Amino acid sequence: MFATAFHTSRHYILFTAMACLCVLLGGPSYAAGADSLFIAGDTYYEPGVSGPGWAWTDADHLELTGYVGEAIGADGDLVVTLVGQNSVVETHAPDADISMSGMEVWGNLTLRGSGSLTATGSQCGIHVAQALVVDGCTVDARADGAGVVGQTVAGIAAGSLT
Repeated sequence: MFATAFHTSRHYILFTAMACLCVLLGGPSYAAGADSLFIAGDTYYEPGVSGPGWAWTDADHLELTGYVGEAIGADGDLVVTLVGQNSVVETHAPDADISMSGMEVWGNLTLRGSGSLTATGSQCGIHVAQALVVDGCTVDARADGAGVVGQTVAGIAAGSLT
């Protein structure tokens, strides 16, 4: 009987250790960062891309350096470093991955740096599903309400604002 109990407890320990290892190595990923970035009418699924006035350097970091253009959207958390004056305007394309906002982030958004951002949209200048943090930069977010019926119109709509 002792041999059976010892054998069973070893299996239990082995099973528990393997389960923990599977969770640590192959379980779902909860890493911060955007799964995709929508900018200037295009959608990107991997960081390391750039265009006039912007660079998506890694999953959670976008740098805007004098960017003037169409809306920016991210599926996940995003930190945006602002250098110089930047401006985003709602994309009116019917197939766009972003709707009625100058900037839309489906996670947390941090705006930082010494620069500024002007964001303009119909429903929201900036829409953030979770927390918006503004750190050391200037932000002007406006919504004009054009074409918005039965919905809230706000310069900034966020789960929380710091």
